[in-house]
Amino acid sequence: MRSRVLIILAGVVALGVGQLAYRWMHAAAAPPVPILGDVSFPDVSGASRRISEWSGKILVVNFWATWCPPCREEMPEFSRLRSEFASRGVEFIGIAIDDPKEVKEYLVRAPVNYPILIGQSGGAQWAADLGNVLQVLPFTAVFDRDGRLVRVKAGPFDRDELVDVLSRIIGKGGTPGSG
Repeated sequence: MRSRVLIILAGVVALGVGQLAYRWMHAAAAPPVPILGDVSFPDVSGASRRISEWSGKILVVNFWATWCPPCREEMPEFSRLRSEFASRGVEFIGIAIDDPKEVKEYLVRAPVNYPILIGQSGGAQWAADLGNVLQVLPFTAVFDRDGRLVRVKAGPFDRDELVDVLSRIIGKGGTPGSG
């Protein structure tokens, strides 16, 4: 009887792990659904910023923290990509899942050219809603001009991979303001 209970318990655990793995793997190829919404977070100065401020743009929303080495490593590349793609309607937004004081101090040492918002309250939940079921950082979500989720990535984004994603979205939507 005891071994039967253990087998059933193992089956339930395996099913749960399998479902979690399935959700995580399919989050990387998330269907284009309109889930951007109009969330808001404070910026590093404490002013509330709504995501709708960037409506009509292709958004690369990166969840990060100062204590996360891969997060810090990809930020300079995001700044370069923002400069390269800004004229084509692309905006990067960093959502720091971190203490505001730590974020401010870090940005003095390592500034970026894109908006940084403080997601200490609600940022991790928004990332989870976007598919970050494992709650890993960095986590990046890419939205098209209509606010549809096009791609999510748990872990650092490789430059070539992100350029490919952005180029595909730009190719479908034409120039900024069209599509």
